[in-house]
Amino acid sequence: MGYVWSGTDEVLERPVAVKELHLPADLPEEGAADLRERALREARAMATLSHPNTVMLYDVVREGASGPFVVMELVPGRSLSAILKKHRALNHYQLAVMIDGVAAALDAAHRVGIVHRDVKPGNVLLGPRGQVKLADFGLSRNIAETTMTRSEMLLGTPAYLPPEIARRGALDSRADLWSLGATLYSAAEGRPPYDKTSDPLVIISAIVHGPLPRHHQTGPIGEVLGGLLVKEPGRRMPLVEVRRRLHEIVRSAGDEPFEPLLDPNAPEATERIPAPV
Repeated sequence: MGYVWSGTDEVLERPVAVKELHLPADLPEEGAADLRERALREARAMATLSHPNTVMLYDVVREGASGPFVVMELVPGRSLSAILKKHRALNHYQLAVMIDGVAAALDAAHRVGIVHRDVKPGNVLLGPRGQVKLADFGLSRNIAETTMTRSEMLLGTPAYLPPEIARRGALDSRADLWSLGATLYSAAEGRPPYDKTSDPLVIISAIVHGPLPRHHQTGPIGEVLGGLLVKEPGRRMPLVEVRRRLHEIVRSAGDEPFEPLLDPNAPEATERIPAPV
């Protein structure tokens, strides 16, 4: 719950984004304390990470009873979620650059013990010159923490929830691999792997008990998609292998793979662009 404002750091004369926590007037103090802790958890995770594919933290400000206000890097571009609403799906070059960037961000997070827990199109930012940023570490968790409640386990977006978390199983970094695969599925197929408009309980049941979602991808994109959307966590494709499989496509993607997606005057895509040979 909150707002994100664009602003200017008047001391350093740079553009910034300011995330303001919004607490409803009727929210009990216990719930308010939980939301404040999530905001601080996101700030701590951002402070721990220093990587080109994550949003940079500048400051955390408290103003009386309100806040905290998280001051961070202002990222030019659009969320993958907004892009998919207009363009339906990405081509294979765009998919490879996007997934490579998110995989790099997750690898950096996992190396310092942070699990993102909410990888989805709404938390992936695409910008000029092939820029990819993984945002919103508000649900992130350090794997050293052991005080997660049952309700906290199911926080996140149901359509991108890993099967082991849907079953209330153990949380580790492999949960992010499934969500990365689900994000790739949405960007490649033009729809979520599980219907996000359905009852969340129906979605969770489908994730746990239903078959894996079918896709039409071939080549390295299809290999990565099939390697990530695996119900058994230990059999999911490691991030280093994800990046290795996509390396040649990323190299061939050019300097501005997302330019057609970021142009506000660009027409909506109506046909899928074929995979590179």
